[in-house]
Amino acid sequence: MSENESGRVDVSSVTIVRAVSDATGRIPADLPPLQRSVDVDALEALVSGERSPSIRVSFDYAGVRVDVDRNGLVATERPR
Repeated sequence: MSENESGRVDVSSVTIVRAVSDATGRIPADLPPLQRSVDVDALEALVSGERSPSIRVSFDYAGVRVDVDRNGLVATERPR
């Protein structure tokens, strides 16, 4: 994640893949393409837009629940 010139946070697909890689112990190359689980462009537009200061997007990717919030925080949770 990085902050651009306008002060908005950019959530990259690399950030999400790395977080899921860490959560699963798998190397990023062994994970399926992120685009199979979420529209990456739409996700970035939602969390970097100015409409809602409290938006949170959740989706499942590679057996992990991924939450991305307006601040660019990426949280992962493996199913129990």
